[in-house]
Amino acid sequence: MKKIVQKTVIYTLMVGLMQTGLASLPINAAPKSDEDQEQQDRDRRERDRHERERQDQQRQERDRQDRDRQERDRQDQQRQERDRQERDRQDQQRQSRERQERDRQEQQRQERDRQEQERQSRDRQERDRQDQQRQERDRQERARQDQQRRERERQDRQRQEQYRQEQERQSRDRQERYRLEQERQSRERQERYRRDQKRHDWSHERYRDTIWHRTDFSYDEPSPFRWHESFSSMRDRFSPDEYHMEFIHDRDWNDRFPGLRSYRWRDYPGYHQGFFWYHGMRIHDAVLFFDDWDELVGIGFMHEGVFVFIRDDYRPYEHQHDSVLLALLLIIFAL
Repeated sequence: MKKIVQKTVIYTLMVGLMQTGLASLPINAAPKSDEDQEQQDRDRRERDRHERERQDQQRQERDRQDRDRQERDRQDQQRQERDRQERDRQDQQRQSRERQERDRQEQQRQERDRQEQERQSRDRQERDRQDQQRQERDRQERARQDQQRRERERQDRQRQEQYRQEQERQSRDRQERYRLEQERQSRERQERYRRDQKRHDWSHERYRDTIWHRTDFSYDEPSPFRWHESFSSMRDRFSPDEYHMEFIHDRDWNDRFPGLRSYRWRDYPGYHQGFFWYHGMRIHDAVLFFDDWDELVGIGFMHEGVFVFIRDDYRPYEHQHDSVLLALLLIIFAL
């Protein structure tokens, strides 16, 4: 290629010199001789040959440029094709990653939903179990109360039958109605008097002052409980969520409190009846004592390492020397 360019330059210079020499000849020169004519013919043929070579070179140069252009076009097409394929490959990879990410997120969401359903199922089963336990406790308590009620009714029927047999000679209907009315009024009066004036009989040796130390003040702080309120009344007055009471089944404990039934009581943040306070301290765990009439006559709890026993006479009593009692309290309150 370099030689062709050099030849083209040389030919162009020669043609320029020849044209310059011809132009410098005088116009009115004398006719040329045959040798001159032949020389001119040879020069013309030489010029034609050079012209053809130049045109060939130009054609070859154009062909070369065309080939170069075609090669560049081909390379551009190949490069564009490679770029397109690379973009397609990257798009496919990106779409694949996005699809995998969506699948992973979907799997995570499904796993979270499954775990949430399992948790809800466990919570529902736990609630059902607790409801069944509560219903079972309520059923047992109702059965116990029904049994006590049937026993009292049986005893009442026996007394009434004995009285009826003793009064057979008299007019049954009139005297029976009169007797029942009198007995009802008497019971109502006695019940009113007992509720207004009665106190539990604390004469048992287990409640003597040699065992219990009576404090010097009367308890009058706020309390959600009412003295001589029946167990059933308390159950009706408190909602089921607030009614956290459990019967204490322990012989050693019951021996220390003869004539009473003990229930463990737990505090609840949502009490609408008020909290239980003692010396400005809120009591969270206590023992409620009910007598044979199923009425509240005592409240026990721990205060500053001492067991405090408040009776229905509004007097707090303290007991701090019975290690077995303190151990039982720790076991009861830990349940």
